[in-house]
Amino acid sequence: MGKKYVTQPIEVSLSWTEEDAPSGLVESCVIEYRKPNGTTGSWPAVYDEQNRTIYYVGGPGSSYGMNGKWIFWPVVTLTGGESYPGEPISETIYNKGE
Repeated sequence: MGKKYVTQPIEVSLSWTEEDAPSGLVESCVIEYRKPNGTTGSWPAVYDEQNRTIYYVGGPGSSYGMNGKWIFWPVVTLTGGESYPGEPISETIYNKGE
């Protein structure tokens, strides 16, 4: 995977396995994040059941906007209402020329 830069559109893809939560139908999911400055938030995500992947792709005008170490993790809500976080990953976002 190549480097990601501050000005690029946001694109995050995370894996999700049955080990991350009990069996059940996925009702909704989000990708939560922590920016390098400690600010947290989330984006609505899509669950690709066949590939067991949760992803978010920002629309036009979206960008990371901040360089440094970002942390991302999925949170999946099953049809029973229970929410389960997945394993976090960290990714360094670079300024142009780095």
